[in-house]
Amino acid sequence: MSLVGCPKSHMMVKPTASQFGPVNKQFGLIKYRLSTRKRDANREHAFKQMYETCQGKYKIISEKQETVFGGMVPIGNMMIADNDEYMFIEFECLN
Repeated sequence: MSLVGCPKSHMMVKPTASQFGPVNKQFGLIKYRLSTRKRDANREHAFKQMYETCQGKYKIISEKQETVFGGMVPIGNMMIADNDEYMFIEFECLN
């Protein structure tokens, strides 16, 4: 259940260290919604999640804006595509 008006971001990949994995593959990926009035709050929430996941400092490796298809929505006798803009952030923990 989501609360209306609360900032949102979604951790898609948590950074994990592997005994046998390369050091350059210990990254995380988070996304937050851009197409909302709470865009800045969503970004801040993503920063907070990255900080908490990394238990402190982290570095942003890349940011990429993408349109995500959300499905079809009926409006009257027509179907309209429901798309949202998201920012995807790849990051690395520094601890």
